Amino acid sequence: MPPNQFDQTPEQRQFFQALRELHLRAGEPSSRTIATRIGQTSHTTVNLALRGPRVPSWPVVAKVVEALDGDVEAIRPLWIDAQEREEPSAQTDDSDVQVFVSYARIDDEATYGRISKLIVDIANTYQSITGSKVAVFKDTDSIRPGEDWRDRIRAGLSYSTIFLAFITPAYLRSAPCREELNEFLAFLTAGSAERLVLPLIYTKRSRIESDFPNDELWAKIRQRQGPDISNLRYVNPGSSEWITTTEGLADTVDKTLSSFRHINTKQSAKKAVNSIDDTAPPGTLERMASLEEKVPQVVDDMARIGELFNLLSESAVSATPTMASAVTFANRVTAARNFAKQIDPIAGELQATADRLVSNFAEWNFFVQYLLEYAQRGGDLKSPDTATVLASLWTLSKTGSSPLSQVTDFANSLSRGIGISRDLDRPLMAIRSATLRIADMSGILDGWRKALEGLESEYLGEGYLDSLPKP
Repeated sequence: MPPNQFDQTPEQRQFFQALRELHLRAGEPSSRTIATRIGQTSHTTVNLALRGPRVPSWPVVAKVVEALDGDVEAIRPLWIDAQEREEPSAQTDDSDVQVFVSYARIDDEATYGRISKLIVDIANTYQSITGSKVAVFKDTDSIRPGEDWRDRIRAGLSYSTIFLAFITPAYLRSAPCREELNEFLAFLTAGSAERLVLPLIYTKRSRIESDFPNDELWAKIRQRQGPDISNLRYVNPGSSEWITTTEGLADTVDKTLSSFRHINTKQSAKKAVNSIDDTAPPGTLERMASLEEKVPQVVDDMARIGELFNLLSESAVSATPTMASAVTFANRVTAARNFAKQIDPIAGELQATADRLVSNFAEWNFFVQYLLEYAQRGGDLKSPDTATVLASLWTLSKTGSSPLSQVTDFANSLSRGIGISRDLDRPLMAIRSATLRIADMSGILDGWRKALEGLESEYLGEGYLDSLPKP
């Protein structure tokens, strides 16, 4: 009998039995094999989805069933029965406000758990000054096994949801952190909803300005004028300075949510529009036409990034024996110089490709934002003009994130070689810079996809986006 089965309801046992039978019919592929088929899903998530005991979120279930060549619609009623009988999460029970927290764990560890303590104190202080209950979600203890935080955000997204990001050099150098923040920003592109992202500057601003003067994500953060809480790295939790700063943050959260509620109410009262021409800024149709022509190039560029990292991987593998066997400094310098010559052109092309993609993504992001606002105002998303743009965005969001998401781990391991040789530093730093930009784009693509899925669910009908002809 599978572990924890006695703790499951009959409906949950029936659901997991159906998954196990499907897994058996598919030849019992490993969790890693299934995760590879799905893409952007860990083998741990797949394993927990198959074994339980918790019922995973529906997006996870659907992906696993599809990877096993199963009937998604046949499994849905079983999942609904199991899900409805699952114990509600104590954290979300009766909560008025949901706070999602993003930070680099090293920042919490380096300041003796002050970030973790501050998160709890902000929630408690907010409840104290407003009377509203708060549910806090962070990756270490809030998301149940098999449940993606993105699914949780999508399920709970409303005016009562806010995203706190603790900004430091470690955060900006972390590809996963950048991807997380960019995804949330892209998911919340609808006008004033971006107000729901609150960056907290958790280190000296001057150091960030010095280290990231031309960084696109830092530029976005800087425009938002997030509060500087770098003093909390040094003061004792519970001190008067700590309490004063915490109350100020809780008050900022309340003002942010209140502001968004007010703006959202005003927007909902706007007159509905029936044509994209009614609201489109001058030149919108021409911009759309230009971007439509670039879709194949953008898709090719994203695929090329994956190819370039494969080439880098092959070069690293071939150079490793020589680098490892070099016993004198002269030999090491020669080996590093030869390796640098080998990867320099690849790094250059990688950086150029990433730059080109960033430029195109900035344009596309404008239309994601515009379409979300257009939909909220009652616009016709199925008109020929909007359908064409939706098809292009859907194609990019579905095809792009997979090749982009596979580069981070390898790039991080490769960038550890920075400092070995000046000749080698140049291409390795270019690779690291390109990787951070790729992580930004991967997050943006994921955010687009979630936003488009939301439009489909609310306005278009299930399956509409997949039914559109590819550009």
